[in-house]
Amino acid sequence: MNVYTCFPEGKAKALTMSYDDGKIQDERLVEIFDKYGIKGTFNLNYGLIERDPSRIAKDRIRELYKNHEVATHCLVHPTIARCPLVEVAREILEDLSDWFGIREARETYIEESAGQPFWTAFREERPVGFLCLKETGQATAELSVMGVRRECHGQGIGRELFAAAKAWAKRQGYSFLQVKTVQMGHYENYDRTNRFYLSMGFKEFEVFPALWDKGNPCQIYVMEV
Repeated sequence: MNVYTCFPEGKAKALTMSYDDGKIQDERLVEIFDKYGIKGTFNLNYGLIERDPSRIAKDRIRELYKNHEVATHCLVHPTIARCPLVEVAREILEDLSDWFGIREARETYIEESAGQPFWTAFREERPVGFLCLKETGQATAELSVMGVRRECHGQGIGRELFAAAKAWAKRQGYSFLQVKTVQMGHYENYDRTNRFYLSMGFKEFEVFPALWDKGNPCQIYVMEV
């Protein structure tokens, strides 16, 4: 037996009309829809209704859309252009608890990223990784923090971010890059971090056994730009 899923009146296909943001152009669109008996779904950003004059006014919504479906389209329609970079850093670092599990240290990385050169990687408009540099001397910049969402590891995102940051550092006239991490051989997740830096061309420079604490000896890597 074959079972077929159909739309009303046995229709095999359906055309849906869906429009976002509740802009004033909806006035004309709804007029046309109502004239021809077309139903639509209108997705509104409620948090912008009274702040943006290009939106349908709050007291107009019920009457205008009375023959249609109204849905939400986020409170303020966030985009990366409206999102502070520190929030990008926060979102990604909070996903990496194996590396940034100490809240105080994580917050320091996030706060300091606000004033640093900042690169972000996107997949379908979603930030999936970031990297920050900071100057530690006239000739040297440090990779101060970077992170890639856990589910995106192994896809080359970190390499793309580093390549962009390294090219920028060269254009700015830096001669060296450095980075700090926990010395190889103490934690598997940091061993992977060490291997990543080595694969990028960094060289071991020095280990400071007690810079952070005795259980987390600090490995410094350097490379020529």
